[in-house]
This record gives sequence, structure tokens and C-alpha cells, in this order.
Amino acid sequence: MKMNIELLQNKFIMKQISMIIIILLSFSLNVYADSPDITYGNGLYSKWKDYKHDEANWNDGAYYGYVIGVADVITSQERISMPSNVTNGQVCMIVGKYLDENPEKLHLPSVILIGASLYDVFPPKK
Repeated sequence: MKMNIELLQNKFIMKQISMIIIILLSFSLNVYADSPDITYGNGLYSKWKDYKHDEANWNDGAYYGYVIGVADVITSQERISMPSNVTNGQVCMIVGKYLDENPEKLHLPSVILIGASLYDVFPPKK
């Protein structure tokens, strides 16, 4: 009898944990459903405004991560020649400045905008 009570308690606890996980996931999915598509310039620009306004905001992680990820790829492919002492924060600001100064290009894919902004500042070595 004692074994059955422990088994029932464990099942009850597992159900509670499962429900908590489901509730937390539903909240996180709602946040992403309202977020603009960062893979295009308008979405990237929206995340840039969040980043610029409040670098402690969790939304800045999307902007920061996306920009630095693309920058790492194009640097490793030697499409740009970025000095090793350039910080990730500087890269984010360079891209953001490009977005601010070129609103007519925000319909383009973010990868193109990030590449163009960094290419202007750090052209490849010849």
C-alpha cells in the first residue's frame, strides 16, 4: 500500500511539472508570435530600436545574436576584413547606423543589410 501511495505522489508531481512547462512554453510562444521577422530588414530594424533603447532588454539578444552570427559567418568567409579588436557592440552599432541611414532598404533580407553595412566599413583585403 505504501508503494502505491508513493507512486501516485510521483505521478501527481510529474503532472504538475508538465503543466508548468506547458504554461511557460505557451507564454514564450505568444511573445514570438508578436515579434517581427528578424530575417528581413524591417524586423531587424525593430530589434535594433529595442537594442538601442535598452541594452538590458531581453529583446536585444535577438538583434545582438543575429547580427553577430551573420558577422562571424561573413568574416570567416573573408567577405570582409574586420580587425580583431572590433567589439561585438561596435558591430551592432555599425549595423544599426546603416539601418537608420538606409530606411529605403529595410525590405531586403537582413543578411544582405548586415553584409552591406560591414562591407562598407571593413572591405575585404585585396
